[in-house]
Amino acid sequence: MPRQGPRHHRRKILSDLRSTRQVDIFKRLIKKYDHRPVIISEGDSWFAHPLRTNTINHIQKMGRFNLLRLETSGHEIVEIMSGKQKRKLRDLLDCYPVDLLLFSGGGNDIVGEDFLPLIKDRRTVSTWEDAIHKTNFNLRLQQIKNAYKELINIRNANRPSCTIMTHGYDYPIPSDVGARFAGIKITGPWMKPYMVQQHITLKSEQKKIAKWLIQKFNEMLIDLEGRTQNFIYVKTPETLTVNEWGDEIHPTNAGFKKIANKFKPKLKQLFPNTTIK
Repeated sequence: MPRQGPRHHRRKILSDLRSTRQVDIFKRLIKKYDHRPVIISEGDSWFAHPLRTNTINHIQKMGRFNLLRLETSGHEIVEIMSGKQKRKLRDLLDCYPVDLLLFSGGGNDIVGEDFLPLIKDRRTVSTWEDAIHKTNFNLRLQQIKNAYKELINIRNANRPSCTIMTHGYDYPIPSDVGARFAGIKITGPWMKPYMVQQHITLKSEQKKIAKWLIQKFNEMLIDLEGRTQNFIYVKTPETLTVNEWGDEIHPTNAGFKKIANKFKPKLKQLFPNTTIK
């Protein structure tokens, strides 16, 4: 294991200090504005994209909330629901009167760095659907579902009145476009290079595979919603146009706004006494 130098420890200390300050502000907001909805947001880059006005940025503008933001770009749900992040979320739910947990997770577990095991060499199979490694995908999907169940268990044990609100993902379009800053690519793309490596080169087949994978993920969340109290699924598939994808798996600013607007009716229903624009 590589040795962690002083720079790593400085970053960790700064991160811990930032987190402590955020919780302190959260506590003061709850005390000062006890009539406002108390919300925690946790998850991945659809809530925390550092280069765009993301979903939570837009939701913040909809109304006055006591909001604590925990989300981090690039996180997988299996990672969130383990170790320090899991313990922190558990403790926050136990200590504060949280009305709503906004959660975004699972996309990176599928179309992230571990995407390659989910697809087969196209030359060895007859159809695009056969190029999906169903055994590996079903295992991955079960891991994601188990993480969501653990999230629900933590909520039930520590703040059963808290509602969990999560979302599906829209159907990504495999491409050569990754995340860029000042014209420089900083990460991605996340799907197409692996597909090309497995000789899945037709754009039409790439799109069908990506849609199939995300559709199965969305269906899993819909099933969980039907089986779970105080669990709301926000439907987002087929929300974005082709021009509203900023890269392979993330919306543009305008795209994120459209995704956030899908939350609005659910928020209004959940908080009828709060003005939500």
